Amino acid sequence: MVTVKNRLLIAILVLTTLTGKAQLVKNPFIVEAKLHTGMNLPFYKALGYLVKDDIYAFDISLSRPADGKNYWDKLYRYPRQGLGFSCWSLGNNDVFGKAYVIYTFINIPLFKYAEIFSLNYQLAAGGAYLPKSFNIYTNHLDRAIGSHTNIYIHLGVNGRIAISPRSEAVIEAAITHFSNGKTKSPNYGINIGAFSFGFNYFLNKNNSLVSN
Repeated sequence: MVTVKNRLLIAILVLTTLTGKAQLVKNPFIVEAKLHTGMNLPFYKALGYLVKDDIYAFDISLSRPADGKNYWDKLYRYPRQGLGFSCWSLGNNDVFGKAYVIYTFINIPLFKYAEIFSLNYQLAAGGAYLPKSFNIYTNHLDRAIGSHTNIYIHLGVNGRIAISPRSEAVIEAAITHFSNGKTKSPNYGINIGAFSFGFNYFLNKNNSLVSN
């Protein structure tokens, strides 16, 4: 007959075994604010002479690291996934105007040094609304974008440096593309090369206990 003492010993052994095969993974919600500066990179001569200004943009996003419950979470070193909003100038406000974007993204570490520094690559995609587009009567110079609704693609490499237990500084180099996928002409597209500077703030300190 199993006594209370034996049951207690079994419970302790099971708990010890589970603890030995698990680890705490940080998965707080993270707010990121980022400023971009760069240039419009026209791939066609028809657009080159229209680029007059540097590019400036701002975005804000909310993300959360993977919790480690899936195999790929550990394989890709706990990537962050999230949603964001950004506003971009496009190099000529009179012709190209601005772009307003809602996007989803994944940020995957390439290298991590403890909780101090990480080198990452980021992939983002979403929808963009451009108030100005080609119009034969009112905006015939805009050969880049033929419709108001467009696809947004962003590819970047960034470094994150811990400032405090709940904040990080971010530096990024990236390329960004706006296009309607040739659903409406003209559609040369807009391509941007930019450097970014940002700040991350951890809203909470959630931890998950996951199996190794």
